[in-house]
Amino acid sequence: MKDRLFEALKKSSADYAEIRVETLETTQLAYRGREMETAEASAFQGGIVRACTKGGWGSSRSILWTRLNAVSSRPASAPPW
Repeated sequence: MKDRLFEALKKSSADYAEIRVETLETTQLAYRGREMETAEASAFQGGIVRACTKGGWGSSRSILWTRLNAVSSRPASAPPW
């Protein structure tokens, strides 16, 4: 991905351009007493592109949130809280 981002910046005709990308992975476990009630893993990847040409700024951002997996021991009829 890094090579693709550098190539995109090389093609820019802006006076200044930058691309920022962030990836975050989370895991959440919930217990009721000694019993595990839920387990979830999620991933977030997002980025922003900023450019300046002749004093005018422009930007664009993108966010992708993906639930990798979810395991629950809660009965289907139980409320989610």
